[in-house]
Amino acid sequence: MTLTLHPDQARQVGPVLYAAHRDRRGGIFGDDQLPYHSLPQEMERGSREHLHFITLTTALRTHRHPEALWLAARKTYDDAGTRYLFTPHAVAEFRVEKLREDMAAYGLAKRPDNDTDIWRRISTTLVQDFEGEACTLLAQANFEAGEILSAVRSSRHDFPYLGGIKTSSLWIHLLVESWQGQPIEGMQAIPVYTDRDVVAATVAIGAVAGIYTGPYGALEDSVEAVWTSACEGTDFYPMQFYHPLSKLGERGCREVQVFPCRRRTECPVMIFCVEAVPRKTQDGIEVGRPSELLTPISL
Repeated sequence: MTLTLHPDQARQVGPVLYAAHRDRRGGIFGDDQLPYHSLPQEMERGSREHLHFITLTTALRTHRHPEALWLAARKTYDDAGTRYLFTPHAVAEFRVEKLREDMAAYGLAKRPDNDTDIWRRISTTLVQDFEGEACTLLAQANFEAGEILSAVRSSRHDFPYLGGIKTSSLWIHLLVESWQGQPIEGMQAIPVYTDRDVVAATVAIGAVAGIYTGPYGALEDSVEAVWTSACEGTDFYPMQFYHPLSKLGERGCREVQVFPCRRRTECPVMIFCVEAVPRKTQDGIEVGRPSELLTPISL
């Protein structure tokens, strides 16, 4: 069987999940705060410093635990001796050895050579192509999401990792959710970030269904498509559901080995659960109800 998309299901469940996550009043979401939303000391939300803080830190997110990454970034900014790392002009002028040492001071760089190279190349691109200001990049793209993505993904500009398909979408979302320095238009065009938690949660709520065996990429594409379709004609855009879905998948759906789920009493969308799971196989991925598959295996 092939996968079937159910955007009406996603359209019904999404707002309920989004509201529950925004409230964060116990349950499966607990009372945790989004790690990127806390500011360093002496930083104003919406400022140029905040924009550079989000832009550069987001580029290091691959293979990093979000809480640890953003805490390290805040500590690096709070120290007057390493705060210069968030000023592109200063970064472009310092020796690589100095940058590597200072980025390691609070754990901002976990892969010293690679992370320092990413940081320096992005800073240099901002200096050479955008007057040293990320806001100039946004302004040249008319603060429009699609144009911004085109700029950071373009081969004309060197934005390692930040220009990646998934990371660039997440960065744009963080500009709207956390920076808030300027309205970003056209967010409907930005697809949801499909990590393994988002995929598991989307399958569990029945927005993507069917007994399926095949490449994982096809499942990711289906998840992306169903949330894009679900948001059409609404006030939501797909990336608004990323964090709620990711937390639901991480703390509930991906933990399931047998149903009923042990977190069901804490889950704000329990009544929508179709008790379906994605799992790894030698052939790629399988999706279906546990009764129709072998024992589930975590992705």
